[in-house]
Parts: sequence; C-alpha cells; structure tokens
Amino acid sequence: MIRKNKAPLFVSVLLILIIAACESARVAPETPRPNPQAPPPAPLILTGYVRDAQTLSGVNGATVKISKADGTVLTTIFANSAGSYTYDVSSVQENVLGVSATKSGYGFSSGTAEINRGFYTASVDDILLTQLQATTATVTSAQGGNIDNTNNQALASQPLNVTIPPNAVSQSVQISVASIPAAQVPAPAASTNQTIVSAGTFEPSGTQFQQAVTITFPLPVRKTPGSTFQVLQLNEATGAYSNSGFTATVDATGTQASADVTHFTIYTLADNKSTLNLPDAAASVVQTTTLTVVSSNTAASALLAKTVSVTLSGGSGEVDADWLRDEISKLISISTGTFTQTIYLSFNITSPESEGGKPSWVQNGIIVGPNPGEAGDASKKAVYNKTSKTRNGTVSGNTGTNQWSRNVQVIEENWVLNASSSGWFWTPHNQGGITQGPF
Repeated sequence: MIRKNKAPLFVSVLLILIIAACESARVAPETPRPNPQAPPPAPLILTGYVRDAQTLSGVNGATVKISKADGTVLTTIFANSAGSYTYDVSSVQENVLGVSATKSGYGFSSGTAEINRGFYTASVDDILLTQLQATTATVTSAQGGNIDNTNNQALASQPLNVTIPPNAVSQSVQISVASIPAAQVPAPAASTNQTIVSAGTFEPSGTQFQQAVTITFPLPVRKTPGSTFQVLQLNEATGAYSNSGFTATVDATGTQASADVTHFTIYTLADNKSTLNLPDAAASVVQTTTLTVVSSNTAASALLAKTVSVTLSGGSGEVDADWLRDEISKLISISTGTFTQTIYLSFNITSPESEGGKPSWVQNGIIVGPNPGEAGDASKKAVYNKTSKTRNGTVSGNTGTNQWSRNVQVIEENWVLNASSSGWFWTPHNQGGITQGPF
C-alpha cells in the first residue's frame, strides 16, 4: 500500500494560522477624533534677559526701554529676579525694535529685537551689563580730596582722576568715581559721526561745587598735546548727550585730557569714529533647532547659545586694544561675548496669513486642515539654523599726530529662521498618518 505524505497539508495549515495571527495582531484603524477647535490667536511676547557681562547671571531690577527706530519709547519695564523681561508685541507693526538696559552700579547697553510677523516669532539677544568698579572716598571742606579710579581702556594705564580743592564743598561728602567702558555707554547720534573715547560716572550726581573741580580723563589713543574735547554729559533717562559747556584739554603726553567742572553727572569725551573695513563673508550652518506649537500648547520659546568674538593683530600706531574691541562692537552693532538669543513662537491659526495665520484651515471655529473632510491636527514649526561666519578686515584712525591701524577678525554666530523648512504642518488622525508640510 502506498502511504500518502501529509507534510504539505501540515505546512499549509501552519501558514494559514500564522497569517490569521498576524491579521489579528494588526492595530485596528484609529477612530478619527473630532478636529480641535481653533483657539484665539495667542499673544506674541518679546522675551529677553539682562545679564551681568562677567557672571552671566540675571540683573535683578534693571531698567529696560523698548523703542521704535525713530527713538519713540514704547515702554519702560524692569527685569525680574532672573533678569528676564517680557513685552506683548502683538500689535506692534515694526519689524525691528531697539532695546536698552541699565541699572545703578552698571553701565548701559543696548541691542535690537526682531519681529517676524509672517511666522509670528519674536527674538532678542541678551543685553550684557558691566558692573562698574567704583572708588569711594570722603572729601572734607578743609582739605578737599584726590580720587583715582582704575581705567582698563587707557593707552598709558592712567586712572580716571578727580581733584577737589579745599572749600569746594561746604561739609564732608562721600564721593564716588567709576570709569565706564566704551561698550557700556550709548553711541552718540549717527549724524555726529562720533564715538565715545572716555567716560565716567561721578556721584552724588547733581552735586554742586563752590569751586571748580578737575576731572582728568585717560585716553585710549594718543592725541595732539593742547588739542581739546567738548565734555558731553549723558542724560540717564533718555540716553542722549548734550554739551556740558566744559572743555577738556589734552596734556603734554597726549594720553589724558583734563576739564574743570562745577557739578557732578555722567561725563564723556567723544572723538571721530574709527574707519572699519570689514567685508561680509559666507555663513555656514553649524546647528539646527525646531520650535513647535499646537492648538493645545499655544506658545513655545527657546534660549539659544551664541558667541561673537573680535580679534586684533598687526597694524601700526598707538591704540588701546580693549577700547578698540568695544569700538568695533559698536561699529558693527553686535555685542561681543558669549550669551543667548531668546526666540518666542505663538500659535495664531485664525490670524491673517501676513501675521502667520492659516485662516483657510478654519471653518466655523473648527480646524479642518488642508484636506476637506479629513480629521487631523495642525501644528506650527519654526526651524532655526545656527550660522557661523568669519570676517576679516582692518580698522584705522587718525588722531592728529597718531595714525593707527589694526587687522581685525570677527567670528559671528547667529540663529536664523529657515523659512523654507518652517510653517504650518498637518498630521491626519488615520492609522500611520504622516505629517504633511510645511504649508
């Protein structure tokens, strides 16, 4: 008798069981959830930080002013204990705002905030304030006094000095003197084509003297002996300069200038700006980050680290390197050092597309997305690329008998919105829904 081979039948049954098991193990199609309601546009909040330039800790209570390009002050606010400040820019039409900060015992510093209404983002760099190192002494009526304060931006390492003669004050008074680095005072109006070469704060501000007192300003560049400066006084409230009516005369060494004054305030000396030749350069992408917001989470923000450095080399003539780095920072309108850039993104799907919205995705208050009848979720993404570029050039100046120049290298990092990768995205609710976008 011939015996039949039952193996093929066994294999067939096994395959059927395996297939059935696989089918039963599959995830059933997702039951579409209702599309979410469209929330009202979230406010666009400018968020920034005021930090100590040395420690990078927040400067509690710093006064922050936010202004239009024409100088109109939109608001004056105060940084909190973390050095943070916020301002609602939802209704601000400008794309660029000026931000400045100061605090008693610190210098002044400023930067710019950028508002991108098309993507509904706002970003601003940290404002770095340098803590001033004041020298304090008690001055008597009978003896007067002489006070020196170290200045780290002096060509010949001289201090900022105040000499108070006898009988200049009617009673004993505590005097405080502090040099202010060039990067920590406001730039003079562009129309003056000037820059600050020496500055100091003298307190108590407003003190009137019965006899003139002499302030000797150290200089960062050698000047022609006997040449003069108008002494400018800085209005702390407005950041504007005015002529004090006093004149400073350069001494025989050409490295300091003295003026007799009759009251205390913040005094500065200004000279012609340096000439900077710094061609632009191509930037390379070194890092990428993405901010995402959805209807249930209407805002996102990020603190993104960056560094800007200025290196000097070669050249000729006499100029203080520390002052010159500050001067270049002002000429290119970029703070130097390591700090963060704060970026804020808001969800505003019902706003006009010119303000980052997608109203075509909304019907009767419900988010419907780009595909009629399809359930899903909308999200907004802002992709930022960290770019780095190295610029090489020269900086020079002519201060009469002293013509000087230096080679300059600026390495600049910046976070830039990648518009082609940013925008609205749609994720269908169906099983394995693949996110589509950007739209």
